[in-house]
Amino acid sequence: MPQFVLTTLAAADYRKTLRDSRQQFGQYQRDRYKTILDTAIHEVVENPHSPRSRKRDELAPGIRTYYLGGRGQRASHFLVYRLLESGIVEITRILHVRMEMVNYLPEENKFGERKPGHPQ
Repeated sequence: MPQFVLTTLAAADYRKTLRDSRQQFGQYQRDRYKTILDTAIHEVVENPHSPRSRKRDELAPGIRTYYLGGRGQRASHFLVYRLLESGIVEITRILHVRMEMVNYLPEENKFGERKPGHPQ
């Protein structure tokens, strides 16, 4: 079964995205957005080279992005990830579409400590 890890930055992004969603749109929308985020992570883990993802080597070697919107989903974030040699998907960031990705990726691919699975 494919596995994934979130970097410390991605785990913080996950929590912040849900917290901001609750503050701006309420608990119901926060819960809907959590489902969208979790579904996107699952899709990326199951098919890291999904046609819905884009190779983004200009950001860093091996980086891919996956837009959470589309397919009837109203979402405003990208998963930024890479497939490690071990076959594990590393979610490196979860960024809003208005953010300039290159400004939010650490230099020299230092994405922080890795934590398995979802943040709590």
